[in-house]
Amino acid sequence: MTQDEIPGGVAEPGSRSLAPAAVSSSLAPLQDPEQRERRLRELAVGPVKVMFPNLRPSDPVPAAYMLGFVLLALVSFGLIVFIGYVQAKQRASRLTRFFREGRPALARLLGNDGRGGWTYEFVVDGVARRGADTPLASIARRWHPGDTVQVLYLVVRDYDSVIVETA
Repeated sequence: MTQDEIPGGVAEPGSRSLAPAAVSSSLAPLQDPEQRERRLRELAVGPVKVMFPNLRPSDPVPAAYMLGFVLLALVSFGLIVFIGYVQAKQRASRLTRFFREGRPALARLLGNDGRGGWTYEFVVDGVARRGADTPLASIARRWHPGDTVQVLYLVVRDYDSVIVETA
């Protein structure tokens, strides 16, 4: 991939991982407060959806899944519910800050760790930045290295970032 193939990006000849950071029309919904709130609700799911990562955020939880969740909660004396609750709250609080203060960018996926975590790279002001995140498995399982995803980053936290792609 050459510099000409990366609109808005500054790349060394032969670089294959840089992505544009300029806000494009595909990032426009992330700048609208209503769309940002909707996207946050899609990504910050509750404890039941955390425990069943194969469900898309918009899918209702089937009765059989709920029954299994309740049985697991009973067998584990509530430990499963507690773990799911903590994971959901941690992800929601992290995402809330990014949706409140973050700036949108496009990132190119570099690879995954085999457990759902993805590393990616995005360009801000001509400088390549790298990040890692573990998005919902129901969304991320269709991605491949080289795909472009939307991220939000925080300048004040040394360009810390999260993936906010839902498609």
